[in-house]
Amino acid sequence: MTVTEKAAYLKGLVEGRGMDTEAGEGKLWRVLSELVGDLAGELTELRKDHADLADSVDKLAEDVEFLEEIYDYDEDFDSDEDGYYPFGNYEDAEDGEDEDGEDVDVSYEVECPNCGKTFSFDEETLVEGAVPCPNCGTALEFELLDPDEDEDGEE
Repeated sequence: MTVTEKAAYLKGLVEGRGMDTEAGEGKLWRVLSELVGDLAGELTELRKDHADLADSVDKLAEDVEFLEEIYDYDEDFDSDEDGYYPFGNYEDAEDGEDEDGEDVDVSYEVECPNCGKTFSFDEETLVEGAVPCPNCGTALEFELLDPDEDEDGEE
């Protein structure tokens, strides 16, 4: 017997007793049976929503697994340690060369903290130290760090 069926059974018992459901004990039992019925309905809806959510999570897990296969994702890599990222080696990008040693145009994308517009610029502009936002004109300043030094400038 499901929770909804049990709630309906309780309601039937209360109504079948022939009690005055507008006063005293009869009113208490009527209100309790209505409450149990409402809770049973909510529980049924929650179970349905939970099943739908579980299906969605399963589909997302399959999509993530597919993407991990495409990009040969390895959970054990430490990007800070060996410089590897799923979309390529950042050290090659900094050098302006691809894996074959060919020159490539390196571009950077940044979101302006003032207006929120995202824009791109090339490495030459980055080296200049400041990039004006094309939307609001705010100068965004960048400091280039040597990858072999820590933030204090020590190796």
